[in-house]
Amino acid sequence: MSNTFSGLEIGRRALNYFRQAIETSGHNISNADIEGYSRQRVEASPTDPYTVPGINSPAGAGQIGTGVGIDAIIRIRDAFLDEQFRQESTKEGYWEAVSTSLEYVEMFLGEPSENAISGSLSKLNDALNELQKNPDSSATRESFLRELDNFYTTVNHIYENLDEYRSSLDQEVQLKVDEANSLLDRIAALNGQIKTIKALGDEPNDLMDQRDNLIDQLSKLVDVKVSQADSLGSISVSLAGRILVQDDLARHLMLVPQDGNNGFYDVQIEDNEFATSNNPQTATAAISPEATEGVHSVEISRLANEKHWAIGDSTGISGFASKDESLGIEGGFSIQVGTNGYSPSSSSLAGGVILTSPSTGDLTHYTFRAAAGGKEQVITVDWDTTSGSWIINGSFDAGNQLETTDLANFINDPSNGVPLYASVDPSGEKITFKGQEGHLVSLTDIEGNLVSLMGIKKDFPTVQISITEEDSLQTIVNKINSAYSINSQPSSPEEWLHASIEQAVNGTFYIKLESNVIGENYRINITPSEGRSLFAAQKLGLVDSDGKTNIIQHSEDALFKVDSQNYLSATNVFTKARPITSYNAFKADTLEEVIPGVELHLHGVGRTDIRIERHVSGGYIAGLIMSRDELVREAMNFLNDFAKTLSDQMNAIHYSGHGISSGADLTGTPLLSPIDREKEAASALSVNSTLWERTYLLATASDDGTGHTTGSGDASKALELIQLFSKRVFNEDSATAEDYYQSFIASVGSQSRQAAVMEENQSVLTEQISNQKQSIMGVNIDEEMTNIITYQHSYQAISRYITVLDELLDKVINGMGIAGR
Repeated sequence: MSNTFSGLEIGRRALNYFRQAIETSGHNISNADIEGYSRQRVEASPTDPYTVPGINSPAGAGQIGTGVGIDAIIRIRDAFLDEQFRQESTKEGYWEAVSTSLEYVEMFLGEPSENAISGSLSKLNDALNELQKNPDSSATRESFLRELDNFYTTVNHIYENLDEYRSSLDQEVQLKVDEANSLLDRIAALNGQIKTIKALGDEPNDLMDQRDNLIDQLSKLVDVKVSQADSLGSISVSLAGRILVQDDLARHLMLVPQDGNNGFYDVQIEDNEFATSNNPQTATAAISPEATEGVHSVEISRLANEKHWAIGDSTGISGFASKDESLGIEGGFSIQVGTNGYSPSSSSLAGGVILTSPSTGDLTHYTFRAAAGGKEQVITVDWDTTSGSWIINGSFDAGNQLETTDLANFINDPSNGVPLYASVDPSGEKITFKGQEGHLVSLTDIEGNLVSLMGIKKDFPTVQISITEEDSLQTIVNKINSAYSINSQPSSPEEWLHASIEQAVNGTFYIKLESNVIGENYRINITPSEGRSLFAAQKLGLVDSDGKTNIIQHSEDALFKVDSQNYLSATNVFTKARPITSYNAFKADTLEEVIPGVELHLHGVGRTDIRIERHVSGGYIAGLIMSRDELVREAMNFLNDFAKTLSDQMNAIHYSGHGISSGADLTGTPLLSPIDREKEAASALSVNSTLWERTYLLATASDDGTGHTTGSGDASKALELIQLFSKRVFNEDSATAEDYYQSFIASVGSQSRQAAVMEENQSVLTEQISNQKQSIMGVNIDEEMTNIITYQHSYQAISRYITVLDELLDKVINGMGIAGR
């Protein structure tokens, strides 16, 4: 049984409990307005009773209580709500960054406004209409050029603003990463303190509140995961499956510059950094946040030289002393822009026979041009009546039937100088050609129709040029330029070329033909007009006496392989390229996205791996990266495409038109400075500086078909420019300029509204969860005051209990055992 003095221990324990409870309530009230503070509560339970049952237990009425004991001072907090809050806070941070960025994009675009692109387009259209009414007015021409310049200045300015904003977003990424690293360091420091205090048996509640508050802030920046590490209160913080905080150690977020993305930062985890390209001298990449993670193999065999095809006698051997005097040449020739593809094949030829022994009236002489890259060879096939054989290039005897194997054997003999390989299928009925260095192949009939007999055709238009004895170099150039017009065939800038008169080193003049677009696909082929020879083309120096093209400049495409698929690209920076596949008969003429969400930058021959990996996928930092590398860049890419397409189309029309006054007999002048590649096209867009100095070169009149202008009062070219804005030449010929632009503006507006709604929804959801958290962890002053009063009365009651015990003990000590004294 308990002794007389045991009641004092019960009282002492109770006093301690009620005192601690009062102090805890006071602590709660003191921190009622502190963000992230969790109210605390003293947890108590009865102490072990006297006595514990057992064999040696003293006899008695039963167990006797020994009072109350304090088990712990705990925080009132809901771990589930904490996790929910952090998850939704991460989403809120992401949409906040995206919404803010899109607001800036909308601000830069400035729509609707007369000073924005739509307003400038409207003013440009008005100026064009005035030009069409008064084409020979110097003031009207000046006004049109001014409005054109204003329009492109607007495009330039918007593009530059977006470019600068991308840079500012990159700087903000850097600031937010520094902030996140500071939070990680503080969390790790608190983690160590908490673990130490816990090990001593205490409850560091206030420190854990501070730690949780820091984790909440970190969760808004990045999509971290938090888990309990051990029983001593230590937690671990991870990101993308990698530990950021463990015990008192922190691993930082690292800013890794990306070579293919203007040096902008990717955010990676310390000790886990990686390069997007393991061989940046070969290729780098700009990777969208929406690209699928993975590793892609890139093998580059050849870079693109990013040049136009150009032909003509630049040596001046066939040059002329005057540009304007009649040449006395009569005849004509045909022009085609294009190739047969990467690996063209013939149709099935019965028995593999291309030509049989000729009958009376049949052709006995064939000539065709075989070309790949900057090399060409002219191949002749003649019937030798003496031997009764077909003879290739005067020496190769093919017998009385020209078969696929004969032609293949001739082509594959290196001594014959044909820049192709030829292969015959097992049946012998089909022959396939391929460039020796992987270039696109061009097979062109010069005399006869041998290429056509094999079933190999070019699927693009032919332009016929007729020449009379009265024609001068200038009128021939005008005829060529006028043959390419928006209202005639061919109808696409990719199939167009323009002609100009150049001066050779020996002082003579020659005609230069140049493709409007860069790339191997746009090779210039000169062939005879129907029923005519190449005499006129040879006299003009476009081809030599053998029929080979006089190439001034040749174009080379990049040849590369991504994940075992071969591609060609006219530029070294691209998202889309032309796959070399059998599904389009190896024509390699269709653009497809190479790696979805990736812009490749080719730098040199070799091999590299492009690694797509994402360490930060949520939070404010991920929203900044998404805005920088996807949303803002998407707007910039639109402006580049818009500028490049409009420039190509307007130049094509202008090349074919005549000016007035001193420019009445001139064609081939670009309206805008030509843009060769889409990358940064919007910043390069400008009016041809020559037109500012000589407005009379502004082409408003058409050609009359003889190489001369229809007159200064003719405004048909101005009308074609007006009509251009109503033609579907944008977005793969599916939209007009206004439709294309308005669709883009609507898309930006829709994205902005979606981001704003998502941000608001997440903000409301986060606030609701926060309110739920506060209902559990927050301090209620009335409740705490009630508790204080309760604990105060309890303290007074137990004090009275101790007083009673004191009186009893006084009686025992001082009042008992005095009898007999």
